[in-house]
Amino acid sequence: MTRDQFIEDYMATTGLPLPWKIRGGVNVPGVGRRMAVPCTCGESTCRGWKIVTETNDVSATAPKA
Repeated sequence: MTRDQFIEDYMATTGLPLPWKIRGGVNVPGVGRRMAVPCTCGESTCRGWKIVTETNDVSATAPKA
């Protein structure tokens, strides 16, 4: 699944309108950005992506160099 597909599925599931879609995520007016980042949880049902809010520490999900 691509990031764009994941974002569009997330928006459809949560009822967010498509015009709120931004590159890499969703900008929810009055709430902030929700970004799709790679997920490495290893769960069998994982689609390879997760949504984090702008206040989440995205660097914690980034691979270590």
